[in-house]
Amino acid sequence: LMLLFLLSSLCCGQGRGEIAESEKKGRIAVIGGGIGGTFVSKYLVDYDTTCQIDSLTLFDPTFQPNDSDDKRSSSSKQSDGNQSTLQGGRVATKILDDGTVIELGASIIYSGNKLVSSMIDADASLSRISPEYKGFGVWDGKDYRINSEMKTARSLGLRMAYRYSTDIFRMNSAVGRAIKSFDQIYVLLESQSSFFPSSADEIWDAVGLLSVARINFDKYLDSIGVSKDNWWTPVYQDLGMGVLRTELIASANLSNYNQKNSNLNGLSGLVSFVPSSGGMFNIQGGNYKIPISAWKQATLHRKNICSHRKTTSSSIDHVPIQVTSVISRSGEFELWSSQEFLGVFQTVILAAPLQQCQISFSEKVDEADDQAVKPMKFYGLSKVSDDELLLPSSAKRRYTQTVTTIIANATLQESHFNSTFKYPPKTVYFTEEGSEKEKMTTIRHMKDDIYKIFSPDILSEDILKSAFGPDALVVETKVWGGKNGGAYPNFNGGGEASEAPPFLLHDRHGSALYYINGIEAAVSSIEISAIGAKSVAKLVSKRLGFFEMEPERSDEIKEEL
Repeated sequence: LMLLFLLSSLCCGQGRGEIAESEKKGRIAVIGGGIGGTFVSKYLVDYDTTCQIDSLTLFDPTFQPNDSDDKRSSSSKQSDGNQSTLQGGRVATKILDDGTVIELGASIIYSGNKLVSSMIDADASLSRISPEYKGFGVWDGKDYRINSEMKTARSLGLRMAYRYSTDIFRMNSAVGRAIKSFDQIYVLLESQSSFFPSSADEIWDAVGLLSVARINFDKYLDSIGVSKDNWWTPVYQDLGMGVLRTELIASANLSNYNQKNSNLNGLSGLVSFVPSSGGMFNIQGGNYKIPISAWKQATLHRKNICSHRKTTSSSIDHVPIQVTSVISRSGEFELWSSQEFLGVFQTVILAAPLQQCQISFSEKVDEADDQAVKPMKFYGLSKVSDDELLLPSSAKRRYTQTVTTIIANATLQESHFNSTFKYPPKTVYFTEEGSEKEKMTTIRHMKDDIYKIFSPDILSEDILKSAFGPDALVVETKVWGGKNGGAYPNFNGGGEASEAPPFLLHDRHGSALYYINGIEAAVSSIEISAIGAKSVAKLVSKRLGFFEMEPERSDEIKEEL
């Protein structure tokens, strides 16, 4: 009988990503308290309806789930008071002394973002507000290509139709097709018995977007017939016409990603243009409330469904400590913060970019010798030598830096912008030439004398005083970048650069390491992080046996598209 059991185990054993029934419990660690980390925690709690997870611990010194202070801080401190070197989640809010709410990071949300919208709608304390429309301008360094001033949405639409002719319809049509494809992603992810994508590429392929994610954005625009700058462009401009590619599209990409058209892939370029279709909102009081709400929903739901258990297990906790080392050993992972041992976990979910997390990943060579370790081998990513871990380009390129600056006592200087405003634009975008000259990508008038600026680098005092007057005063500067930071992935023009790493990075004797941020290889947004979180939560739940399985349907949906 024992021989038969061993043979059956060899013939029908668990594949990669599967564990035996006796091991379908354990401790889960989530590293990172942004959208990815908090959403994956909520989804795991939802899927674990019988409280099989012994504990779920979220590690992040920058995450403040119990922070009720209206004046949000940009700094990050660990529980022992030491300054953390982590950048933290890219959803962050500054609240001024007078109560003015200013988003330092991700500023707006599209109403069609179903995962984020569902999380918001589940919390009665969160309210949506629509951004106030007071016109916008596109500055080329010498003059405004566009200055909509106080146009209504309808009159602005007619003006854009005249200025850009069929190009605006071609672009909007392409964006509409991409949105329909995204809607199919939600259909696929909703199933608890099918579609468990191994990577973001599998998601894009399932809904017909993989080729769009691979192609260079400029080449994609060529393929759908969007015009380029030509010798007759000045003639068009004299007639009040323009070039969509170098005006609205380029300025949107600089504002959203701080990258030129040529550096994007087709998918990131389309997602960047979605706000032009309207339906945008943010959270009253600050978008920072979204990950906090997701975490609170997770903890409350866990308490409700597991309250009948009389043991101290089945806990869900936030530990404000920076993880610096993850060591794989037989059947589990050790987590460390410098010399402090944080515990042993069977499942680890990394919800922060590999380029920014400042974590050493290794695996033990000899279980009896704590010093005998080697670099951890990641599935589909790495080649390991004795002293080197090689990652593909999407997992090692430094993220693109963006600096958010808030200034007071400021007035947009007409002399600097060579214009007289009856109604100054609420928002100023920049063409690629304009951005290079002004060293900015977006200016937004928040209220009265308060402005928010996005720029590639910290702005000098001379630049600020020239553009906003001699009394302009810096209230806040938030650098999303540096050696271990960044606002957005560097998409590097598509192609191989857009290839995504697998969600499952490492699997050893029943323990597994997952990676949410691999989904950002081709496109980045709040909703993309939520899609990555949902995908990883499904993979973990499948592994732990929470779902009843049925055949995959992704090919059928792709054929329908």
